[in-house]
Amino acid sequence: MAYVDIVTALALLQFVVFGFKVGKARGRHYWSPAVAAVLGVIYLIGREVYAATYVKDPAKRDVGFGMTFLPTVILILGGLSGAVWSFFGK
Repeated sequence: MAYVDIVTALALLQFVVFGFKVGKARGRHYWSPAVAAVLGVIYLIGREVYAATYVKDPAKRDVGFGMTFLPTVILILGGLSGAVWSFFGK
């Protein structure tokens, strides 16, 4: 079980580090703070929906998962595309 704990902790650390990197890139590259805030709110609500449905019936957690996964992917892709655009566009 210790291996699972270590991998879980590393995955969460990676998520946080990537989040800061993407947030930094997003701040420099063409994204509206309002869009990022809306995506953040959707993510937070999605975490609550995911947790509530997972406790009741894990098979019905899809909506909450989507509400956390999609904003994360959008922000990561937006930050990376902005960084790549900045790198090759100059």
